[in-house]
Amino acid sequence: VRAAGYGERLAVARWPEVLQMLTLTALTLVGPFTINTFLGVLAESALGIGGDKLALVLAFFGVVSFAGSQFGGYGADRWPRERFLTVIFVVLVVAFPLMSIGPYVGGGAGAALLFAGLALWGLFGWAFPIVQQARLVSLDPAMAPITLSLNISAIYVGVAIGSSLGAAAIAHWSVDSLGLVAGASEIVALAWLVLSGALKPAPEAAEGQASTDAVYLAAGE
Repeated sequence: VRAAGYGERLAVARWPEVLQMLTLTALTLVGPFTINTFLGVLAESALGIGGDKLALVLAFFGVVSFAGSQFGGYGADRWPRERFLTVIFVVLVVAFPLMSIGPYVGGGAGAALLFAGLALWGLFGWAFPIVQQARLVSLDPAMAPITLSLNISAIYVGVAIGSSLGAAAIAHWSVDSLGLVAGASEIVALAWLVLSGALKPAPEAAEGQASTDAVYLAAGE
């Protein structure tokens, strides 16, 4: 099978529906990587821990994130995907600021807020990639290898912007501001989802939703 050239990939990226989804992917990843890049520093600042204890915090986040990816597949197959995304964004808008409020509160209550933010972020934030990939496959299953590869590029754009935004927030304010900045970023992503009209999918598109099994098959082609 002949690999698609750059011209073909760019042509697909210019499809209005694909461009809207790729933009959403990039905007969504800004928030998580505003924090993720500096998560160890934030946890040390909030909890006053390091070494093995910090590793346990990061391991906790890793386990919850894995559960989030499974949750994303479950939800993408059973619920309207655009509305599921709305729920994800609303939860993240609440979850990320908890990680700034926790250090401000301090003590056991502050630690509980930080862990609550981590848990919600891991469960809902890592559900997003699965749901978004399923949406891209549903647009045109035959073009899935191209649209999914473009989505990976959009993820890296969001990662780069988020990391730079996090560094700027630390430089201008403090590490404890990262959660507030990340939460504001997810408000932008939610606004894009609404303004792009994604919450009103065509009936025929809803009927033709690809399952997450199809997503994994397409990604492996």
